[in-house]
Amino acid sequence: MKEFKFMTKDELELMPEIERMVREPECKWLTGISRSIRVDMEIKGEFPKRLHLSTKS
Repeated sequence: MKEFKFMTKDELELMPEIERMVREPECKWLTGISRSIRVDMEIKGEFPKRLHLSTKS
């Protein structure tokens, strides 16, 4: 299984602003918002919708 590495705050600040997909743990780390709150915000249109990459994701 591939190991997942979180980017540090310093690494994120050095990155140009690009659109990319992030996994659940990184999304929580970046936003500080729990998954359940993000789902509620997504339903209300206050947070971007999740993308499903396959039928099992």
